[in-house]
Amino acid sequence: MRRSQKPAASAAPARNVKVRIYGGKMNFGKTSVDVELPLDMPTEQIVAHCTGKLGFAACDTVVLHNQSSIITPMCYEIPPLAFTVTPHKESYYDTPLAGLRVYEDEKLITGLNRGFEKEVECSIKGTNECLSFDNGNLEISFIRTIRVPDDGREHQLPPYLGKFPIFNIADYAKRLPADMGEKGGVFIPMYQREAMWMSFRTNYPYTRRFAIKIYLGGVNGISGEPMIPNMATYLRRTNKAARKQDYVVVPSQPWLDGVAVSPGLVKQFVAMPFGSGYSVEKQVTGEESVGGMQFEVITTYDKDEYFITRDQFFEEMVAEGSLDAMVTAKSLGLQPGEMIYCKKIKETKMKVRTVNDLLSDSGACVLLELDLCKMINTNLRVRVSGTQSSYSVHGDSTKPFESIGIEMERKAGLPRLGRCFYIHGKVIKTWKDMYRLSQASSEGFGARSDILLDWAHRFTLQIQVYSKPPFTIKATESDTILSLKERIAEMVNFTMDTRDVRAICRGSQLEDRQTLGAYNIVDGDTITIEQVLRGGYAPHSPEKRQMAIAVGGTVKQDIHPDYHNPELWNTENVKLVNVQVVNSVGFEEITGMAAPKTPISPETYASMGLPFFELYSEQPSTVSGDFSKVKTVSEMDATLQAREDAAYNPANAAV
Repeated sequence: MRRSQKPAASAAPARNVKVRIYGGKMNFGKTSVDVELPLDMPTEQIVAHCTGKLGFAACDTVVLHNQSSIITPMCYEIPPLAFTVTPHKESYYDTPLAGLRVYEDEKLITGLNRGFEKEVECSIKGTNECLSFDNGNLEISFIRTIRVPDDGREHQLPPYLGKFPIFNIADYAKRLPADMGEKGGVFIPMYQREAMWMSFRTNYPYTRRFAIKIYLGGVNGISGEPMIPNMATYLRRTNKAARKQDYVVVPSQPWLDGVAVSPGLVKQFVAMPFGSGYSVEKQVTGEESVGGMQFEVITTYDKDEYFITRDQFFEEMVAEGSLDAMVTAKSLGLQPGEMIYCKKIKETKMKVRTVNDLLSDSGACVLLELDLCKMINTNLRVRVSGTQSSYSVHGDSTKPFESIGIEMERKAGLPRLGRCFYIHGKVIKTWKDMYRLSQASSEGFGARSDILLDWAHRFTLQIQVYSKPPFTIKATESDTILSLKERIAEMVNFTMDTRDVRAICRGSQLEDRQTLGAYNIVDGDTITIEQVLRGGYAPHSPEKRQMAIAVGGTVKQDIHPDYHNPELWNTENVKLVNVQVVNSVGFEEITGMAAPKTPISPETYASMGLPFFELYSEQPSTVSGDFSKVKTVSEMDATLQAREDAAYNPANAAV
């Protein structure tokens, strides 16, 4: 190369992007034009560029193609997380593309914590020694101990005599009885009539607190109430009776030895065969179908504050500030299907929105597509639900949205109170809702003929599903019974076809093809969902290898009251763990290992001179439950006229 020659310059990085603009062009009608726009062009210049240089008809705004959020000139440097409001507790992560969701009756912060944080994790720590939650911030262990005498007297805390090993059900799935595998969770081995206590440990410093609900075969060990409320608990809550504390607070509660029978007293946890009739579950609910123990671990909310808006491009966030994270989506007027967008306060630095930001917002890799639109000024065709009538009214977004309701009231002669407008089954309350749900064409609203709306009553129904707690659901008179059953099925996770359940209201069965309006169902009505039984059914006999939890002697132990603000607990982000209990025969068959050694006898314990432990300065609290009908193992022996050799002898423990 001669000295006078210059090396070829390297190609400059691309500064433009291909953009397809949809809109109405002078004398050509609807069309689209492909252009290249600079990546750093501010979005507020796009409309002027399209109408001035590209010859498009006058327009008011620009939106992403086939979307409807109006683009604002400012954006945040770190994109927000988008959440969809849902009408029921469906799977929040059912598919990778489903996105994040907020249930309309839960606090916004609950859904936001799901989005910004992982759910509470649970694993078995070390050599099968304890359950570890929240990345090791909480540990639960099951401690072997002696049984205190069941003699009606109050005894001090029994000692620590080692830990029960914990095993993962999934690791032994092929060797487990079918019903144990289906229940899942973990399992521990215990001998018949053997006692245990639970240890709770948190890492220091105590950056998080935990509320733990302990269930014995589905019966709460603190309150005595079943996990699935029965009619008695439902009536107490309906009558606004004072709610009992039904959980322990960790780290203030270091251990639990039994069920809270009265202030400052518990009755010891004792293992008995599943199906024998001794269990707390059997004595409280009248049946034995669960067995073992269940734990609900509830964490505190993330203390970071959030900035929340209804607008993807944060127009409302800038103008009106953040939505309140501690209230429900429903109380804010958010409807199912609507979106909210959230950022943490520390990530709210703003910048001018550019074409490059639109490319990221759209998810496009190469081609950015935009629609030019006009705001609403057109005729609306409104159908009155439950009738064959429809009316034409004028929609003008420069007037209050309520103006179309007033006009409908005058034309149809029907009161507008209690009625809402719908597009494709979704409620609209503002012109912005209409703009979003109508999916404006590239011609804009001004050039369209009619926008079709439905005008219907929206009411709340009480739903009672067999074996489930009652709940409410929003519906309209135009909803069919089948569509209502399908929504309910998603809410309560039916495992059967909706044709195998029937809906009943006021004693009459509702046909799937009919609408709610056809049955004159109104606000506050109760619809009962019942299972249609097809042929006989005989439940499987419980496996003799499984154990349930009964109660033994009385131990002095305080259940520490919760002095925290109830708003502290994230009651929707709950980790449920099922702990099944097997006897020695079941343990050896499942694991192929010999069962742990027979528990130490009281005589050996006494000969070692080990004292009972008493927690210094522990005073009785008022926290306890209703276990008045629950008999101890000794009392059940007398009731069932057990053989004399049924008495517990640790030196010769039954399997």
